[in-house]
Amino acid sequence: MSLRKQIIATIIILTIIFGISIRWINLGQKVYWYDEVVPTLRVVGYGWRETQEIMTRNVFMTAEELQDFQTFSKGKNWDQIFILNEQIEHPPLYFAFQRLIALIFGPSPTVFRIASVVFSLLTFPALAWLCWELFEDLSVSGIAPALFAVSPIQVAYAQEAKPYSYLVLSVLLSSAMLISATKHKKSILWGTYGISLAFTLYSSLLAVLYLFAHGIWMTFRRQRSREDLYRFWLAVALGIGLYSPWLYRVLSRWDTIQYATQWTRQPIELRKLVISWVSGWAHSILDLGYNPQVQSVGLFINSIVCFFLLTIVLTATIFSKTVNKRAIRFCLLLSLFPFGIMILRDLISHGRATTAARYYLPSISILLIDLSHMCSSGEDEVDGSFSGGQQIPGIQGTLQPFIPEDQLTAADREALALVDDILSKYEESEDQRLLSEGIDPEEIPTIDLGQVVVIELNPND
Repeated sequence: MSLRKQIIATIIILTIIFGISIRWINLGQKVYWYDEVVPTLRVVGYGWRETQEIMTRNVFMTAEELQDFQTFSKGKNWDQIFILNEQIEHPPLYFAFQRLIALIFGPSPTVFRIASVVFSLLTFPALAWLCWELFEDLSVSGIAPALFAVSPIQVAYAQEAKPYSYLVLSVLLSSAMLISATKHKKSILWGTYGISLAFTLYSSLLAVLYLFAHGIWMTFRRQRSREDLYRFWLAVALGIGLYSPWLYRVLSRWDTIQYATQWTRQPIELRKLVISWVSGWAHSILDLGYNPQVQSVGLFINSIVCFFLLTIVLTATIFSKTVNKRAIRFCLLLSLFPFGIMILRDLISHGRATTAARYYLPSISILLIDLSHMCSSGEDEVDGSFSGGQQIPGIQGTLQPFIPEDQLTAADREALALVDDILSKYEESEDQRLLSEGIDPEEIPTIDLGQVVVIELNPND
């Protein structure tokens, strides 16, 4: 490993360690706000309606009496604890994990937030695995977790007692299982994908959008087969079957969900809606905090960050010769389709659901995969394809002369031109052969042979 790569690897490791550390800092000192208090009531055994009745009867309550609502309610079993007739919009699996941790360490704001931290930390290897399944590149599998480790919005939701870090983890895991199943074509992997899909559906009602994205990708990908589609839909049936108990409750209490989420249908100005989108995506890289006095400055910087992200991803996807476009298409679909559906819903109903970036947090996480691949591809281009060499189709590397270009003789240049011509003809014939077999040449995986490939030219041949 070269010195430069050793330095990059060290930076990645230190960044991940730093990201792990900051998730535990001041975990119990941050404000325990409304959106965390209500789920906590559910975990310790109080329903929201029950709590309102108690508070209505007792107009004046001391701090100690209020804190009783953060301790376990006695005489209730697990079915009552989860208040299955309330908060149907939040499946119970995350809250079961929260309660198990609270039973071990005792209920407190710090303990209730541990579940989110744990799920966020588990996302590091899940993200690395998904990157490896997509690109089979150690650089991407290292850079993506490093970006995720210090992403401001990911750190923020890793420290809140809400199930959104679990949503991110489950979407990445199920996506990695899907890619693995399509590559290795083993029944056990498809069955595991079905189980992971149920794990995802139990994270949030919005997880179904990512299931639709999986279905679109499987249906329209170039290398699909009937067998793959058959196994995919069997796995989907397995996942939905495991989710069916909660699905039945969701459908039977749909009016309750509509009431609980009515705030998402409240009108909002289009300008404010767009600003919230810009801020949400920009916070994947940079968070300047909120200061009304410099709000315009923050919006300007967030806009620059979003434009930067969009330009890099789209430009590199369209023009770069080193990116894995098949994998990038999967990431863009998984990132933009759920977000696009939520935008469409808000625009049609004049709602405001997309003002909450937590609802499309997995999409923001997958964007980091795109950025990681761009960084890795940029490194490869610096190493080879931008240095004047010739690339062989299917091989990541370049043909380089032994001596600097300015010292080449006329004979050397003629020989190299001959090699370039041979390689160009080979590339054209190989592309035609692949296309005749129904294979997209851009989807052929590359073989990394390093920076320099040496060819010895015999002038007598």
